Amino acid sequence: MRTPSASVNLKSLLREALSRRVTNATVILVSLCFLDMAHTLFAVRMGIAHEANPLLAPFLEMGDISFLLVKGASFVIPLTIVELLRAQKPKFTQLVLNLGAIAYPTCYVIGTILVH
Repeated sequence: MRTPSASVNLKSLLREALSRRVTNATVILVSLCFLDMAHTLFAVRMGIAHEANPLLAPFLEMGDISFLLVKGASFVIPLTIVELLRAQKPKFTQLVLNLGAIAYPTCYVIGTILVH
């Protein structure tokens, strides 16, 4: 059974998080992830690429909607959690977001070069 203080704490955390603007790094990461998702789907459907991520490839084989849902959840859920934690750990979450904004495109470019 939930304690009233835990419920109130979660409500206040959500209220506070929803009242803040998301960071630029989060916007950049979400944009990069959507571009990656769209590019992958387009290139695979055109027959010029394949999904190199072995965790996502089966979902792409199941269909576009399955792929989009799983790929979307793979970045929307973690970024939402980081944004919710930003009030409690602002320096840490900003570091994580900045590193992600640098690491994601770097890994994408290196992975694309190595796979193709």
